[in-house]
Amino acid sequence: WIDQAKPREQALDEAIKRTSLAWEKNRLSSPFVQRVHIVRDIIMESSKLRELVSTTYIQNKLGCSEHEAEGAITRAFQLYPDLKEVKLFNVYKYFYHSSMGEKELRAAIKMKENYVRIVKGRDNRVGHNWEAVPEWFIDRFTTGARFWTQEHRAKGMDPRRITLYLIKPVGGRRNSAEVDRVWEVMPGVFANPVTYVLSCKWGLVNKRDVDDFLEVLRWSKEFGVDTPNGRQVKQGVIGIFAAGSFNPREEVRLKDGTKVSLASYANRMNIQLLKAVDFNQRLHERGCPKAVTVQKICKVAKNEGEVREMLDTIWEEPKRGEGILGKAMEKNKELYKFERMLEESR
Repeated sequence: WIDQAKPREQALDEAIKRTSLAWEKNRLSSPFVQRVHIVRDIIMESSKLRELVSTTYIQNKLGCSEHEAEGAITRAFQLYPDLKEVKLFNVYKYFYHSSMGEKELRAAIKMKENYVRIVKGRDNRVGHNWEAVPEWFIDRFTTGARFWTQEHRAKGMDPRRITLYLIKPVGGRRNSAEVDRVWEVMPGVFANPVTYVLSCKWGLVNKRDVDDFLEVLRWSKEFGVDTPNGRQVKQGVIGIFAAGSFNPREEVRLKDGTKVSLASYANRMNIQLLKAVDFNQRLHERGCPKAVTVQKICKVAKNEGEVREMLDTIWEEPKRGEGILGKAMEKNKELYKFERMLEESR
C-alpha cells in the first residue's frame, strides 16, 4: 500500500486514501466491518448520554454471537484510539468515548458500580457457593491436603481465596490475580510436594477461560518460572478448573493442524477439568436421590458455609437429601424474594 519510490509523507497520504477507499467499498459488503462501525456508534451514543456500555449490551444491539461481538469490539479499539475501556471491581468491562469529561466519567462509573452490586448479587452468591463444592470434596477425599490461607482487607472474603502477584499483566489484571483455592499434597516421605491451584466458574467454560487461567499461572510470581523455552508453569504445579460444564462443541486447533476437544487440550496443558456431574456422581453413589445435585445446593444455600454444612449433612444422611434441600429453601426464602425484587427493579 505504501509506494517506497515516493517521498514518505506523500506515500503515506496516498496509502491512507487508498485504504479508506477500499474500506468504504467493502463496508456494505462485509458484516464484520459493519459491526465494527456500529460498535463505535453505540459507544459514542452512550457516552453522549453519560453512560457506560457493556459487551452484552453491544452484542444484543448487533444481534450476533458473543465471539463475533468480541471480535468487532477488539477491532474497533484497534482502529479508533478514542474508544476507552474501564473495569469495574477489576472484573466487569465497560466502554466509553474519550469525549466524556472526567467528572461525567466518575459519575457514570459510580452509577454502574451500584447497578453491578444489585444485579450481580445472586450471581456472586451462587458463584461463591460453587467454590465451596470442589473445596469440600477435596477436603474429604484428598488425604493430607493442606490448604493455603491468606488474610484479606475485604471483610467476609474467604481466607482460602489466594491473591497471586503477576510479573506481567494478564487479561487486564496488572499486578495481581485471584485463584479460588491452593493446596499442597505430600506424595511420600522423600517426594516433593505437589501443588494444586483451583479456578472455579459457574457456567459454561470455553478455551479462552482455560487459556486465561494458564496465563495467570505462568506469569504469577508464585507458580511461574523462566525457562530457555519461555515462561512456563513450575514443575509440581497442577491447575484444576472446576465448572458447571465445559463447552462440548468447542474444538481446539493445535499447531500441527489437528483438532482436539477442550478436555484433551486442557490435559495437554496439564490442567485437570472437574465438572458438576463428577461431584453429583459421588453423591448419587452414596445413596442420594437423583434430584439432589450440587447445582441445586449452590442455588439454595445462603453462603459458602451453608454449602459445606449441607454437604456434610447430606453425606452422612443421603436418603434425607431432598428434605435437606427443602429445609434450606424454606429458611432462605426471604433472601430469594429480595434478590428477585432487585432484579425486577433494575
